[in-house]
Amino acid sequence: MARVNIEERLFADIRLNRVGRCLMPIETNLKERALAIGMLAILWRQSQDDKLAAGTRADFASWFDEDENGQFIDTLLVELERAKYIVKDNNRYTISGNSAQLEAQERWADRAKKGGEANRKRIRKKTEKHSNDAESLEKKGELEANLKLEHQAELKLEHQAEHKLSYTTQFNSIQFDSIQLDSSRNEELINSVDDHSHDPLSDGVNPPGQEKNHPALLANSPKPEKSKKEKPAGEVSDGSKVWTAYAMAYEQRMRVPPIRNAKQNALCSQLVQRLGVENAVKIAAFYLTHPNSFYMQNKYPLGLLVKDCEGIYTEFQRGEYVTADRARKASISQQNSSVLEKFIARKQERESRGL
Repeated sequence: MARVNIEERLFADIRLNRVGRCLMPIETNLKERALAIGMLAILWRQSQDDKLAAGTRADFASWFDEDENGQFIDTLLVELERAKYIVKDNNRYTISGNSAQLEAQERWADRAKKGGEANRKRIRKKTEKHSNDAESLEKKGELEANLKLEHQAELKLEHQAEHKLSYTTQFNSIQFDSIQLDSSRNEELINSVDDHSHDPLSDGVNPPGQEKNHPALLANSPKPEKSKKEKPAGEVSDGSKVWTAYAMAYEQRMRVPPIRNAKQNALCSQLVQRLGVENAVKIAAFYLTHPNSFYMQNKYPLGLLVKDCEGIYTEFQRGEYVTADRARKASISQQNSSVLEKFIARKQERESRGL
């Protein structure tokens, strides 16, 4: 009896008329029933909000906002007890259905509390795991960065050591190993050594006795740069020729110039590879005149041209377009022709049999 607003059985209870009539006589039974339903709704809602399965006279007066010593509270308690909506126990009145409803609310609240705590634990555990993972990744990243810096420093030191060793070896081989000492040229050789006591790699003068193509010098000498193959000035690539034809036809059809980028250039080159430059230039212009609705809706992109280039080239060679409507009509015509041929064949067969 706790949730009055959904208890259909309560609304049909004849006791409601009697309770309403005793509390406040009204000219119709419907109004009396409505009054009784409202009184019970107030009673159960207020008592359950206060979490009371039973109440005193003062509680009832507070719930209905009436005088505790007034005649209305006396009549109300008598009629509710007579209808067995409440049961008197000394100075308290137990409200039917409240005890079970309050116990159910406590169970729901306890379940919700347990469920909420479980969810909070799961969220905390997940958050801590993510935090630990993030911290581990951060430490791993720092460790990798430090190892990378140490590796770079080691490589730099090794490079410096190799360069220094190579320089020392070159200097010794140039200044002393390649000089043939001769007693008659001591003074000349000494002067030559004094003149080249600085780094022999800093200028282009070879010390006396050193060969022009010394292996040590050739090892560190800069390699000549390869000459890049440049196109003659004014020469236009095949892809540019295709783009020019496409752009002119596009601007004439769409009233705006197309956007050129690396992807468009690549598509022009693909078109040249598949059709040849002359056919590609013709097809690029022919494509913008095609009445295919799919091409029109997509604003004649180069991608569709490259995709269907062989078919469009065939149409260009035949001097006719193939649209969806035309293909459908051709299919219907072919079907009709096939049916007619079958009919004629059957007729001839029957005539030959004399039927």
